[in-house]
Amino acid sequence: MTAKPLALLLAALTTAALATAPAEAAKPAKAAAPRAAACTGEFHGDARLGPRHLPGPRQEPVGPLLKGWKRTGGLGEHAFLKKYWEGDATSGSWKYPPNDGFAETNG
Repeated sequence: MTAKPLALLLAALTTAALATAPAEAAKPAKAAAPRAAACTGEFHGDARLGPRHLPGPRQEPVGPLLKGWKRTGGLGEHAFLKKYWEGDATSGSWKYPPNDGFAETNG
């Protein structure tokens, strides 16, 4: 087969394939849902555990700082709150060390 008839054959096959393609293929894909803003929401419905949505690893300045970070330091959520929170969930507060964590000398 020479080049011209081959080109015509390919053009005809391509046109036929495009004409029989389902209409669904022509529709644009649905856009992905927008990502939630960083540092929003409540983690597992409890604001004491921090925001549900954290910055991604490339979202500077905070994202890179979270590499290797563990929300509760390796404790389960209940154990973390039992260790570091006093009082009930709505009116309690964090447990702080005496003198804001500073050691005393001569004193």
